[in-house]
Order: sequence, then C-alpha cells, then structure tokens
Amino acid sequence: MGQMTVQEFWTDLVRTVPEFGDAYRRELEEEEGELLPHLMMGITLRPFLEARIDASSPPKTARDRIALDVAQRAVACLEAGLARGDHELQETILISFLQKLAERSEETQDRFRAFFGPYLESGMKAVERWLAQPWQKDRSAPYEWLTWDPSYVQDRAKEAQ
Repeated sequence: MGQMTVQEFWTDLVRTVPEFGDAYRRELEEEEGELLPHLMMGITLRPFLEARIDASSPPKTARDRIALDVAQRAVACLEAGLARGDHELQETILISFLQKLAERSEETQDRFRAFFGPYLESGMKAVERWLAQPWQKDRSAPYEWLTWDPSYVQDRAKEAQ
C-alpha cells in the first residue's frame, strides 16, 4: 500500500465523518471547486472539531456523546493521515492542524490530546519544540525547520511490543 495523498485523506475523512460533509462541500464551493488542503484543515476542520469537543466535554447527553464520536472518528483519520500520509499530507496536518491547535488554550489542547494516538502526539510535540525556538517568536522562520520523523513513532511502537 502506498502513502496516502491529500485527496485520499479528504475522501476518507468525508466517508468516515459524513457529518463534516456539508462544511467540506461549502468550502469547496467557496474555492470554486479547488481543494486547498491547508485552508480546509485549519479554517474548516479544526474549528468543526473544536466546537464538538468543547461543547461535549465531559459528555452529559446523547447529543454530547454523538459529538464526541464525530470528533473521535475525525481524529482517527488525522492519526492515519500522519502515520501513512505522503509529505504534503503530513505537512498539512502538522502546520494547519497541529500548529493551529498549539496556538489555542492549554485546556483546548488537552481536550484534543485525549483523542490523539502516538503519531499525532509525536507531531504535536514536534510542533511545540519548533514553536519554542527563539528564532520562531516572530513566526518568520521557514517551515523546513519543523522536523518530523514518523520512524521515531514506529520504532517506539516496536519497542513497546
């Protein structure tokens, strides 16, 4: 099996999380049918998930449990995308999802992190290290400095077995 592409990711996400389908289609319409992965990830998906996670933590009603289920399914897709994605998909998740999440409150980050698997957690730590660099304070440094090594997670998973 080859690496997951950006288009394959979005197709899988909309299939796995049909509740996101309307937001996805609206964004595509606004962009005249062009999929802009960073915009879709950071402006559409992250707030969609944040609204569901924030509104239902902790879950009190059936509606809350449904919202959390939606979030869990979407985060599982993000985990798979970071684990099996090509460079473009990994970069999109790191920059437009995890970096944007790192800019939110610690409480919001913790709510999301409760759903993270090892790839998203490792990616989040890489983003945090990158954002903590002194030269990054003005946000002018190129993203190439953000180092992400998925083999690190794979090696840790093998060691744990």
